[in-house]
Amino acid sequence: MPEIIVKDVMLPELLKTLESRSIKRVLLTDYATIEPTREGGAIVMLPMIRVVATAFDRSADIIYRWSEQGESARMVTIIAGTGKGPNPGGRLAARKEEVRQIFREEGYEVDEGEWTPENARAFVNARAKAIG
Repeated sequence: MPEIIVKDVMLPELLKTLESRSIKRVLLTDYATIEPTREGGAIVMLPMIRVVATAFDRSADIIYRWSEQGESARMVTIIAGTGKGPNPGGRLAARKEEVRQIFREEGYEVDEGEWTPENARAFVNARAKAIG
């Protein structure tokens, strides 16, 4: 199987790409992380939120990815061991829902998650095994 490429795009470009391809499904998720930042002479851990939308074009072996990141307006829970956790609220949670509605209004299926080269390859292999 050829290498699956991840191409970062802006949201308008992602929507245009979806229109021109036979992609029907978008995966949308958010990640809560903490990042060290310097405040004066101290280093503090800053809660960050990242919203990610991905679409997998099987015909071209490309994952199109849009993301937006910003500071969390409130505390986030980090799941120990992974560095990631769900985003329970804030400006980017609202942005995630806004993006979800944009995709739905355009007629795309929107599920929770994110396409990666690994899970895209596993999907293609499972699909080939199931239907040839």
